[in-house]
Amino acid sequence: MATKIKYIAVVEYNDRLTKTFKEIPFFCDVDKNPSIGDFVKLFQDEGLEMEIVDFADMIFQPIDKASTKIAFAKINRTFKDYTHNDIKRRRN
Repeated sequence: MATKIKYIAVVEYNDRLTKTFKEIPFFCDVDKNPSIGDFVKLFQDEGLEMEIVDFADMIFQPIDKASTKIAFAKINRTFKDYTHNDIKRRRN
């Protein structure tokens, strides 16, 4: 079984009137950095079908715009959760 590293993504959700931020945890294999596919899966886990529209700014839009109030979502920041990962290392 491959070891996983916990990451936190800070996602900015925008609808027509408001902007909200949410920290969402997710896991990646130790030898890989988070990829676009990881973020698409992250949105699917949140109940959203999203597609990337801007690679440079990491902006995603809903595939079916009528099914959600979200106009777009942006990955503002992604970082490792060292508190989780350090605990796993100490146990081994």
